[in-house]
Amino acid sequence: QGALVVVTYLESEFAEYPEAQTVTSSQSYIRIPCQPPPSNPAATINWYKDDQLLESVENMFQEYKSEEEYGSLIVFNPSISDSGEYACEAVNVNANPERRKTSAVTIDIQVAGQGTYAQRKH
Repeated sequence: QGALVVVTYLESEFAEYPEAQTVTSSQSYIRIPCQPPPSNPAATINWYKDDQLLESVENMFQEYKSEEEYGSLIVFNPSISDSGEYACEAVNVNANPERRKTSAVTIDIQVAGQGTYAQRKH
């Protein structure tokens, strides 16, 4: 009877790291890069702003281009309130260690923005 061995891992080096940005003019969106390290199974990505996990933020979405290219944070209609220290974390619960996090980078938005991404009707 043969045994199937599945090697799980999460390598240490991210393929792409977040970069500090200063935004001084209105933009429809900015992209904060992050590409997780090689991982089996594929890592999931968490984003942190000022050491707080970002969950269900109306104007922020994770970019997904393919199984090999995913994880960057897209911030639509960036405004002053989106400024902060951002870090990207790769998680693979089957690996040891199971998570790796980048150093935080400063995203400095110096414009008011153009209103909310999704206008709500009252």
